[in-house]
Amino acid sequence: MRDYELRAIDFIKEICPFIEEDLTSPFIVRQNVAFYNMKYNRKVVVRSGCARIALITSDYVVKFDYDPEEVESLGGCQNEMYLYDIAEREGYAYLFAKISHVQWHGHDFYIMPRVHGINDSNGRGWQYMTPKERAWCKAHSLTDLHCGNFGFREGRICIIDYGFQEDLVEECDSSSYDSESYYDGGEEVSYS
Repeated sequence: MRDYELRAIDFIKEICPFIEEDLTSPFIVRQNVAFYNMKYNRKVVVRSGCARIALITSDYVVKFDYDPEEVESLGGCQNEMYLYDIAEREGYAYLFAKISHVQWHGHDFYIMPRVHGINDSNGRGWQYMTPKERAWCKAHSLTDLHCGNFGFREGRICIIDYGFQEDLVEECDSSSYDSESYYDGGEEVSYS
């Protein structure tokens, strides 16, 4: 286990009493994290999307799903685990922030390293990827490739939000994946 993952697990244990009463409301989680920040003099930032909440610290991010209906239609943290496994098998894991899973008090949390954001007025983080990398993402139905879902880690482009994959959302309950079933023949990819 990496050092940041160990620190994140300690953080989850420490913050759970503040947030576990209601993990289904970004508003309530924000309030409870604010109390945590005041008590421990921390600067944890809360970000939320349609289905997931991210607790962002200086060197790691802890994510969890909060809306089961949105997770079912839009994808969630478990989808990121599946896609990362596929990327690792196919030699593309370097494109993604590694995600790991931990369960605490019956709640599922997912840990990623913190990355540096992209300051790009075009909002197209995919422009930092090669055509082959973009084709791989498209072949695996990873279509939410805007600047907010990218960052840099160790000088390389890094996708940090990859839970929404159109085809994968329906398949994420499956215990095994044949990644070839998501491959569309490697046709030319155009993002505009």
